Amino acid sequence: MIIIPSGTGWREARKQQAKVTVDSCVSKDIPVAAICDATTFLGSHGYLDHHKHTGNTLYYWKQGAPNYKGDAHYIECSVCSRREFDHREWKRRAGIFKAYLGVIGCVRRRSL
Repeated sequence: MIIIPSGTGWREARKQQAKVTVDSCVSKDIPVAAICDATTFLGSHGYLDHHKHTGNTLYYWKQGAPNYKGDAHYIECSVCSRREFDHREWKRRAGIFKAYLGVIGCVRRRSL
């Protein structure tokens, strides 16, 4: 799973190179999640045109992502997923992710 963090920089040209990573994940059926304005990034590149999704407001989407065409799939809620939420699976994935962060030195082992 890839989680794209929030922030207002997702409209900047230099951030658009993240599309290569998202394309790779999508082609391998790796789940992609986005937080706050990162959802606008996904919408502006067409990733959400055919999938249920949420984000800021629909008006905000139209302003921030002029190429966005996912109106029919927009859900006005805080969170949505195309799969059932399985707590055991997410707990397992979170453990793997935490171990990975420790290996690459992003967090100290003791904080895991």
